[in-house]
Amino acid sequence: MYDLVCALTCSPEEARELAGKMIGNKLITKQTGAGGRLCNAVMIAEARTPKHEYYVALLNDRVSQLPVLIASNQGGMSIEDVAKENPDALETTPIDFTRGLDFETAKEVAHKLGFSGSEQEKEAADTFVKLYQLFSERDATQVEINPLAESEDGAVLCWTPSSASTRTPTSARRKCLKCAT
Repeated sequence: MYDLVCALTCSPEEARELAGKMIGNKLITKQTGAGGRLCNAVMIAEARTPKHEYYVALLNDRVSQLPVLIASNQGGMSIEDVAKENPDALETTPIDFTRGLDFETAKEVAHKLGFSGSEQEKEAADTFVKLYQLFSERDATQVEINPLAESEDGAVLCWTPSSASTRTPTSARRKCLKCAT
């Protein structure tokens, strides 16, 4: 069993070696439970330093039976703990299923979260809209990014995307949120 989820490496060779140790072994995290899940793919990305971390998710609201965008400027931690300790830190935006999430609504949410400037708000809003497209196209029950981060150089980046879908296997759920491909 291999329980390493995230590792920083200094070379492509080291990344290849770590990925080789993970693929084909059980990944055990808080989300998988003690039984773990078989690791069949590893995502490799450039290491960046986050200036601030956010949380964003789309899910089906059981009460309204509509999709909702849930966002917080307290990302990178358990959103359940954030909701319990500071429920006002969660921004909940219902989405009309027939219209979807429009850019202006997404930009309003980004502004409320406190991104550092208008360009970062636009990047975040674009990510929210594309996240909704992914949620809708894949018939997902939940899609989240935790954390979504603004880097030291002002880029808005999806650090850790994950989803729950009713019809798509895990390996096919990954989609680039910057270009929607």
